Amino acid sequence: MWAGYRGADAVTFDGIVRRVSTATLWERDNCTCPSCLHPSSHERLVMVADDGDGPHVPVPHGSAARADVAQVVPRTVATRESAMPVPTVEHSTLATDAGLERWLTALLESGVAIVTDTPNIDGEVVRLAELIGYARPTNFGTIFDVVSKPDPNSNAYTALGLEMHTDLPYYASPPDYQFLHAMQADATGGESLLVDGFAVAELLREDDPAAFELLCTWEVPFRFHDHDDDLRDTYPVLELRRDRVVGVRFNNGVRDVDWAAQGAAGEDFYAAYLSYWRMLREHGISIRLRAGEVLCFDNRRVLHGRSAFDPNSGRRHLQGCYVDRDMVQSRLRAVRQRRG
Repeated sequence: MWAGYRGADAVTFDGIVRRVSTATLWERDNCTCPSCLHPSSHERLVMVADDGDGPHVPVPHGSAARADVAQVVPRTVATRESAMPVPTVEHSTLATDAGLERWLTALLESGVAIVTDTPNIDGEVVRLAELIGYARPTNFGTIFDVVSKPDPNSNAYTALGLEMHTDLPYYASPPDYQFLHAMQADATGGESLLVDGFAVAELLREDDPAAFELLCTWEVPFRFHDHDDDLRDTYPVLELRRDRVVGVRFNNGVRDVDWAAQGAAGEDFYAAYLSYWRMLREHGISIRLRAGEVLCFDNRRVLHGRSAFDPNSGRRHLQGCYVDRDMVQSRLRAVRQRRG
């Protein structure tokens, strides 16, 4: 605790400590009149740390743009009895606010949606992201091509099957949403695999609370490295906030050597890890993307993978990018405000 701290209701003005009621501070701090809140930027003008007094005309609370701070859309989590829903939205409808609202609501609620009839034009996936905000650059660039190629720096750039995973778990803040545009889908195999990691985590919590708790606390090392980058850090598989699962980091391909997993403690970790892994496989679904379809999903919630494909049987080419959740939520709020 800092020396001289006098509590939440002690405010210093010009070096003089004055005792002000919390209610009075709150009223002034949250006043939405033009003298206290800028009518265009919606940012505070009054500085209660300097002076809690001064002329203003209070307006009813709740009328300011800042009032909407709650979660935009409550998420729907699949259960044992319900499969993961995969809503579809036609690309042409995204030119309307109604189409945008349907798409963004599906992304936030279900965690996944497919945009159909998308023009198979190079870079179209980024233009789709720009309907929301901006694509997020990563070590793979702003846009990346998922094709089989020699000397890959990721197993995604091979014809191998990919276990269901989340992308870039070695980042302090992994990308929130991933968009994958099927430009060509002629090869035999290559079906997309999806599973709701939140739903499976809740099933694990129900079946084995100790395993669930371990995956929320055990620090798993992740690493990506090639000629240009060496990204690494340790994080739990499951991220909790107020006892609610809000993030999954599961990527066996980039899980680094875990020296702590040796010995008796490691046996408990592996038991929990493998239980979750097997449940992910058990509850996953398989879909085949057609050319012109864009798979959009929550990378912090929905694990994705693919079956192996034969590159000699035809071309398989996906273009991808990432988008931040903040922009998805922001765009949906703005659309809803326009629609009334």
